[in-house]
Amino acid sequence: NEAVKNDISSIGELEDILHETQTGIIVERVQDANPGELEVDASDRNLFTINSIEDLVVFSHNVTSGENNYKDKTVKLGLSLDFASTKSYVDANRTDYGKYGYDGELKKLLNESGFIPIGTQEALSEEEHPKKTFHGTFDGDGNIIYNLRISKEEILETTMQFGVGMFSFNYGTIQDLGVENANIDANIENKEWSWVGIIAHQNCSGAIISRCHVSGKIVGTVGNCDIGGLVGGNGGKIYDSYSDVDITILGNRNAINEGLIAGSCNSGGTIKNVYSKGTIYHNNISKNWDVHVGLGVGTNSGNIENSYAVDKIKIDVDKVQGITVRTFGWNGTEHSIASNCYYLDSSIDEEWNKENVHIDINSDYATVETEEFMKSEDFVNSLNEGQEGNPWKQDTNNINDGYPILSWQQ
Repeated sequence: NEAVKNDISSIGELEDILHETQTGIIVERVQDANPGELEVDASDRNLFTINSIEDLVVFSHNVTSGENNYKDKTVKLGLSLDFASTKSYVDANRTDYGKYGYDGELKKLLNESGFIPIGTQEALSEEEHPKKTFHGTFDGDGNIIYNLRISKEEILETTMQFGVGMFSFNYGTIQDLGVENANIDANIENKEWSWVGIIAHQNCSGAIISRCHVSGKIVGTVGNCDIGGLVGGNGGKIYDSYSDVDITILGNRNAINEGLIAGSCNSGGTIKNVYSKGTIYHNNISKNWDVHVGLGVGTNSGNIENSYAVDKIKIDVDKVQGITVRTFGWNGTEHSIASNCYYLDSSIDEEWNKENVHIDINSDYATVETEEFMKSEDFVNSLNEGQEGNPWKQDTNNINDGYPILSWQQ
């Protein structure tokens, strides 16, 4: 038995070396005396710390099961975690987490079938919904979660609403968190509405996402869905964050709203000091003008300010029957506001077949600019105009290809 354990440990160490060499992602080895039990601060009983993947799995189960929605509590990420590295597990090969939804080796399941999101993915009754969704503060403390994988293939009842994301319905605050190299597969057949996003599938009214960033990819065939890099739908506030995500839609069954920040910004929602880059790719679209692809945001019924997009939209025009491309969303109500927003002049190909692709650019909501200007000091000053504290700064170290970065970025 000892020899087998040593062999397994050696294989894990070799896998980590290969993983670190291939990806450049290096995390410190976790030191968690009580894996699966969040550490409680001795001086503040409402402060919990996640110190391992096991802790993160149990935290998710606590919310989803209704055991604890963490209202008026703070959950802090104690260190960066990598789902693909044995260093982030106390025991990557443990098989005793069946009660949390992982019937088999934990690391293997998390990297194949994927992570079970934090909070219920279904819209429940008014009584049950608050018990099984997150209502506290999740403080990433500047740490990063690497290689999050979520895979969902669902055929849903007519009246059921559903979502896919690390958090499901967020009613609390998520701050200072990075989720990098995420991989979300979403194949959802639904006659009602669904949401897909990396941080949360829906940032609800009163909720806040601040100083967060995401990277990775979202792939799927969906219908009646809001898809976004950061969140699927936003009814709360998103501040000082960015998204570097590739979204690939292989087909759709009904309507889609999508953007690399959010699929939709709903009435009462605010997005401010946010930027997006990445690619949205479409083929095999079969609906007429119900697919709204936006630079940054797909549709907007709320308020978007001081933001920019350098996304690239790619459409296989020979395989689509109808799609509408917009700047910062289709502005669906008279209360929609998009002010001091910008997009790159090369993001949209004006030569697409206009019979299949409808380009709807509203200059009242976004200003087109050249790459040269968007990398200049004058552009930084434009984004900072009228704001205290200068949330934007120049990319002097070229960490964002020369485009402006947020003041908290290194």
